[in-house]
Amino acid sequence: MTRPVAGVAALARAPTGARHRGDVSAVSGHAVRLATVLAMFGVTAGYLAAAPIVSAGTSRQVGQVLVVTALVLGLPHGAADVDTEALRGASTIRWLAGMAAYAGAAGAAVAAWTQWPTATVLALLLIAAVHFGVSDAAAAPSPYLRILTAIAGGLIPVAVPVALHGPPLVSLLDALSAGHGHTLVTAARAGVPAAGLAAAALVVAAARRRDWLSCGEPLAVLAVFVALPPLLAFAAYYALWHCTRQVLPTLTNVARRHGLTLRHAAARYLVRTAVPSLVVLIAATMVLTQHRIPLTAVAIITVLSLTVPHAATTALQAHLTRTRAQDGRVPGAQRWRGSASRAKAA
Repeated sequence: MTRPVAGVAALARAPTGARHRGDVSAVSGHAVRLATVLAMFGVTAGYLAAAPIVSAGTSRQVGQVLVVTALVLGLPHGAADVDTEALRGASTIRWLAGMAAYAGAAGAAVAAWTQWPTATVLALLLIAAVHFGVSDAAAAPSPYLRILTAIAGGLIPVAVPVALHGPPLVSLLDALSAGHGHTLVTAARAGVPAAGLAAAALVVAAARRRDWLSCGEPLAVLAVFVALPPLLAFAAYYALWHCTRQVLPTLTNVARRHGLTLRHAAARYLVRTAVPSLVVLIAATMVLTQHRIPLTAVAIITVLSLTVPHAATTALQAHLTRTRAQDGRVPGAQRWRGSASRAKAA
C-alpha cells in the first residue's frame, strides 16, 4: 500500500496543473485520509485541553449550534446526487423521474416518522450506520477488512455516542422517538461490543501490516465519540470525516471530467448543489417544525430521512465505478491495481 506521506510528497512534487487535474486522483485518497485522521485527533485534543475551563451547559449549547450547522453545511454532499453518474446525460424526463424518486424516498421516511417515530428512527439509524460503514469500507484492501471497517465505521458514530452519553441525550432522543429515548439507548448499547471488537481487530491487522494510517483511522473516530459530548462529536465527525471523505473525491472527479482546477470544480459543485440544498432545508423546516420539536431534532431527522435515498444513490454509484474499473474503463484503474500489487509484493 502506498504510504500517505509519500502520497503527499508526490502531490507536492507534481506540476501545478497535475495537482489540480488527473494526477491528483492518484494521491488525493491518501492525502484526504491523512488530513481527516489528523483533524479528528486535533479536535479531540483541543476539546480535552479546553474542557476544564468550559462549563457543561456551554458545551451543550455549543454542541447544539455546531450539530445544526454541520448538518446544514453537509447537505451539499448529498445534494451532489443530482449529478450522479446514473442520471448524468439523461433526458429531462428521466432526470425528473430520478429526482422525484429521490424526494419520494426521503418524504416517505418523514411520513413514516410522523406515524411510527420510534420504529422509524431505529430503522433510519440503522440505515445511517450501514451508509457510514460502507462508505468507510470502500477502500479496504480485502473482503475481511471491508467487513470489519463497515462494522466499526457504522457503529462507532451511531451506537457509541448514544450508549456512552445517553442521559444528556434523553430529551433529544425523546423528541425523535415520541418519548421512547431509553429504547434508543438500549438498542445502541447492544451495538457497542461489535464496534469495539471490530475497531480492535482493524488496529491489530493494520499494525501487523505496518500501515499506520489505517491503524489510526478507527482510533481517531473512536477518540472523538468517547471524549467529546455527543453533539459536538457528531458535528466533528459529520463535517470533518464523512462529508469531507465523500466531497473531495467528488471534486477530483469533476475536475478530471471537465478539465478544471480543484478550485473551479469546488465552485461548480457549490453552485449545482445550492438550490437542492436550499429546497430541502426550507421543506424540512416547514414540515417538521409543525411537530414542535427542537431545531436540533429537526436537523437530525432531516438528514436521517435524506440518508435513505442518498445511501441508495451512493451504493449505485459505487457499483457503476467498480463495474467500469473491472472493465478497465476507469482512467488510472490499471495503474491503481498495478501500484497496489507492487506495494503488496514489497
